[in-house]
Amino acid sequence: ADPPACALCCGACGALVRAGEGGGCGARARLCGFAAVLTGIVRKMAVLQESFSEATSSTFEHYCKDLGEEACRAVQDYFAPEFDTLKQWTTLKNRMAHRSSVVQELAATEEEYLVDLGIMANVWQAELAKSKLLTPAELGTLFGNAAQLILLSTELSKDFNAALQLPVEQQRIGQSFKKRIPFIRLYTEYAVSRQKANEILTNAKKNHRFVALVEKIRTVPEVRQHDLPDFLIEPTQRIAKYPLLLKDLIKHTEPNHVDYQDLLKADEEMKTVLAEINECTRTQQTLLLLSKLQPNITWREQGYDLVASRAQLIIGEPMKVKYICDSTVNEKGNAVYLFDIILLVCKFSVGGRWTEITTLQLIDLVLQNENAGVATAVDANGDVGFTLAHKARSESVVFFPKDTSQRIHWITLVTEALRDAPSLKKKLAPLAVPESPQPPSRGPTPATVPPLALPSPAPDSGLLEVCSAREVRILQVHEIHASHSVHQHKLQKLEMLFSCRV
Repeated sequence: ADPPACALCCGACGALVRAGEGGGCGARARLCGFAAVLTGIVRKMAVLQESFSEATSSTFEHYCKDLGEEACRAVQDYFAPEFDTLKQWTTLKNRMAHRSSVVQELAATEEEYLVDLGIMANVWQAELAKSKLLTPAELGTLFGNAAQLILLSTELSKDFNAALQLPVEQQRIGQSFKKRIPFIRLYTEYAVSRQKANEILTNAKKNHRFVALVEKIRTVPEVRQHDLPDFLIEPTQRIAKYPLLLKDLIKHTEPNHVDYQDLLKADEEMKTVLAEINECTRTQQTLLLLSKLQPNITWREQGYDLVASRAQLIIGEPMKVKYICDSTVNEKGNAVYLFDIILLVCKFSVGGRWTEITTLQLIDLVLQNENAGVATAVDANGDVGFTLAHKARSESVVFFPKDTSQRIHWITLVTEALRDAPSLKKKLAPLAVPESPQPPSRGPTPATVPPLALPSPAPDSGLLEVCSAREVRILQVHEIHASHSVHQHKLQKLEMLFSCRV
C-alpha cells in the first residue's frame, strides 16, 4: 500500500538480515519488530518530506536512535540522500530553523516600526501642526521625510509577511532588499536633518505651551507614554538594524539556497548606504558648525566663505599658537582650526567674536623638525610643540599643545591632511576667490547652509506607484567631497566652544 515504505523496509531489512545471518528464529523475530518500526519511520518521513522546513533534528534522531548504523543509512538514503552524515542533516535543519526565526523577527519588527511611524505622523505631527506652535518649516525639519519612510516600510512589511507564507527554501528576503535599496537611501535625507531637528526641539521645549501639549499627547493610548524623541529616533535605529538582520540571515542560509546570492549583494549595498548616511551626516554637522563660526569671524584682509566652499573640518581646539612672519613673532592666538584645505588661526576678541590671525592653504605648508613622526619646537617656557612653515614665504605657525597626547594627535592629523591636500586642488577654487573686504566693525554677512542636492532616483518597480518621482529624493553622495573622519565627540566639543563665545 505504501511503495516507498516497502522499498525502505526491504533495504533496511535486507541490511538486518545480512547483519543477523545465522541467527535463526531470533533474527527473524527482530526483523518483524524492526519492520514495524521502519514503517512508522517512513510514514513520518513522508509527512516531513511534504514540509521539509517543519522537521527538526530531534524528530529524526528519536526514530533512528535504536536502529543499527545500516538501518539509519537506509532511512537517510531514502529521505536525504544528498547528505553524507546524519550530523550534516541535523546541522542544516538547525540553520533553516534559525533562518525562519530571523525572517519572523524581521517581519514582526517591521510591523511594529511601521505602527510607530504612523503614530509619529498621524498623532505627533498632526497635533503639533494643529497647535501652530511650530512653523511649517520647523515641522518639516523636525519630522523630515517620515511620510516617504512610511511608504517604504509598508512595501517592506508586505514583502516580509509574504515570505513567511512560503517554505524556507523559497523565501527571497535578499531580493526584496535589493529591489528597495534606491528607496532605502531616503533614510539619508532623514538622518542629515537630525541635528537641526534637535535644535528645533530644544528651543521648542522652552515654551511652556509646547511642553504642556507634549504631555497631553503622551496620554494618548497609542503613544504608550513615550516622548516625541523616542519616535523621532526610530528611523535611524531601524536603518542600523537592517545590516545586522541581513548578516544573521546570511550566516544561517546555505550557499545553494535560492536567496543566498541576493542576500550577499543586498548586504554589500546596505553597507554602502550606511556609509553614505554616516558621511553625509558628518558633512551636515560640519556645515552647521561652520554656519555658526562663519558670521563670528572678523577677517583681517580678505574673507573666505567656509560654508560655500564645503571645507571639511578635521579638528579645532583651543591651543596656544605663535604666528611668525620674517622671523618675528607677530601675534599669539588661542584657537586653531584645521580643515582639509586650510589652516585657520584665530584669537578671541572683545564682543564675542573671533579675530583671524592668519589663514594658510595646506598645499603651501610643510611640517618642520619632524623626527620619527614627532615634530618638536620648544619656547622660552619649555613648552614643547611643532611647527608648520610656508614653503615659499618666511612665514610659519608654531603650535603648543597642552600635553604629549594632544601633540601627537595633532601631528598625526596634520601629516595626513598635508598628504591629502594636493589631491583636493580643484576644491581650492572657491577659496582662491576671496569675498569682498568688509569693515571689521560691520562683520561678515551671516552665512547660510547650502541645501544638499537630492535628485530623483531611476525608475523602479513597487514604490514608484505610491511615491512619485518628485517626492523620492536621493542624496547625491558623489558631490560631497571625501573628508577625514570627524568624531562626534570632537564636534560636540567644538559646538560647546562656539556656543560659549557667540
